[in-house]
Amino acid sequence: MDKSTFIRGIMTTTVLVIVLGYSFIYMTGLEHHAALFYISMGLILPLSIVVYLLASRLAGSKDKYALVRLVLGNMMGKLFLAVLIVVAYTQTRDIDTTLFIVPFFITYIGFTIFETYFLHEISKVDH
Repeated sequence: MDKSTFIRGIMTTTVLVIVLGYSFIYMTGLEHHAALFYISMGLILPLSIVVYLLASRLAGSKDKYALVRLVLGNMMGKLFLAVLIVVAYTQTRDIDTTLFIVPFFITYIGFTIFETYFLHEISKVDH
């Protein structure tokens, strides 16, 4: 996957996640929990960019398992980050509903789907 395709994809994913996240937040009156959405966007979006850059480099590596290790490490790291973010948020805020988590999951799932797509595309390229 070339950089221009990645940039178009990450921009499209970002816009969709923002539209869906904001729509949910404001339709449900959860503006007071929008911080979790901002935090998740601020951490997951740059992580996706870093993973793309690393994957692009590792795709041509002599170590045929380097890309697999990156994918598994990213999956585990992002899952750990997700749990850490949610636990920290619930410890520092007065949670009045379980719906506060939905905008976070919109971000998490949206970028995970995109990462899966671009990692699959990168793995198919023969460098």
